[in-house]
Amino acid sequence: MQILFEKNFYKTFLLSRAHNLQFLEKFFLAKISSQNLHIWKKCCNFVRFLHTMKSESHIIVPDGLHQVLLHACCAPCSSAIVEWLCAGDIVPTIYYFNPNIFPREEYEIRKQESKRHADSLGIRWIDGDYNHDHWLQAVCGLEQEPERGKRCEVCFYHRLRATARKAQELGIPWFATTLASSRWKNLEQVNTAGLRAAEDANSQWLTANGEKVQFWAQNWRKDGLQDRRNALLKEYNFYNQQYCGCEFSINHI
Repeated sequence: MQILFEKNFYKTFLLSRAHNLQFLEKFFLAKISSQNLHIWKKCCNFVRFLHTMKSESHIIVPDGLHQVLLHACCAPCSSAIVEWLCAGDIVPTIYYFNPNIFPREEYEIRKQESKRHADSLGIRWIDGDYNHDHWLQAVCGLEQEPERGKRCEVCFYHRLRATARKAQELGIPWFATTLASSRWKNLEQVNTAGLRAAEDANSQWLTANGEKVQFWAQNWRKDGLQDRRNALLKEYNFYNQQYCGCEFSINHI
């Protein structure tokens, strides 16, 4: 019962448009106890983050964007972005497609953490296929490339092309990626891969209602999202990986 209350409360608060302490007091007063004071603190931290975010936002939301398919590389990188989207009345669907991750045990840990986060907020979460051999074929010949080199460009495109295709299948006109929030990634490479993925996907398929998909190129490191990511990492006690994902990046730890 306690776990259900925590999940429902934070979800209700996050999706509510009344992100203020008065809302917290009205909603929480009847249920406050020593066992759930940490939820109060969690929501207060979110209020402070939200006020800071709204004071001077550098994130540009395209006209007509109300829902987005968010490619998630891991739970830590997606957590603050998901909060930002929900607070801005944008409905995210999380797509976990990361066949680059090695070994398989590492992939499963990261996948389950991503699902745990989505489930805690009641957000739709979709599991992409894990075909590491197919990914290895895509980056064949680039094994010795440095991090942020040509192999990463191919890897980004491989994952975002699948995301663009999934967005078309779901009829979601916009897609984005949490790769643009990682300190290990080159933002220009990520955005180039996303724009190319949208262009190539649209040349072959359209959404069920005949629309094209568009890539939301965005720097998710701004507006305090990096600091919020680090805070949520502690709040959720997320598994925090120490390398990008593939076996070639392990050598660069």
